[in-house]
Amino acid sequence: MTKPSTPALDELAEHQEAVQLAKARMEQLTTEQRASKRDLDRAVSPLQDYYRQVETGEREHDPNEEAELQAAVAKAQQEVAPQVVFNPRSGGVDGSSVELVNPKIEGQLTGAREALVTAENELDAFIRRRFDDLAVDIAALGRDFVARYRAVMDKARQASEEYVELRGLWRPLLEKAEGMDWSQLPTNPFGGLEELVPPVPAGLLDGESSIRPPSPPKSRRRRAA
Repeated sequence: MTKPSTPALDELAEHQEAVQLAKARMEQLTTEQRASKRDLDRAVSPLQDYYRQVETGEREHDPNEEAELQAAVAKAQQEVAPQVVFNPRSGGVDGSSVELVNPKIEGQLTGAREALVTAENELDAFIRRRFDDLAVDIAALGRDFVARYRAVMDKARQASEEYVELRGLWRPLLEKAEGMDWSQLPTNPFGGLEELVPPVPAGLLDGESSIRPPSPPKSRRRRAA
């Protein structure tokens, strides 16, 4: 399928792609942040298990192995740092908790969130600014679609009528046959065909734009002190 192209629709697609790329970057960084936490957990767990086994007498103290395990934890700890975050479900008195995060990735996440907000705001502003142009372009594409496929729909309706006639030829035979009835015939695959109309809001079918563009975003007023 060839993607519809007009200047307004092309620019709309660019803004939409920018939003999707910003969301993808957010997901990538979130995954990397979780991975950095898991790396620390994977390093700490063997050290804890080592101390447990030594304490219970399951093994002897091994300074070299202990040093290796401690070095692995220290290396993993270099990648993360404690950070206070607000989480109403954390159970804290003020709804805050301390989490270990990778400072570099956390900074990148903050920037990625800002980039996503910017991309979404630019998309919103573009739609508001070019609303009429977009509506006219999409409506025109819908009418063109109907013009190209009306003959196909007419053929399908004709096929539906022929299919029904062919099914009907079986009726007298099935009425006499044993162990067979009308329900064993397949249903009409062309059944339920409706009139082909453009995929356009009813108010635009006549080519006139009669749907309202979105209202400008409301500015927040500062509360008086």
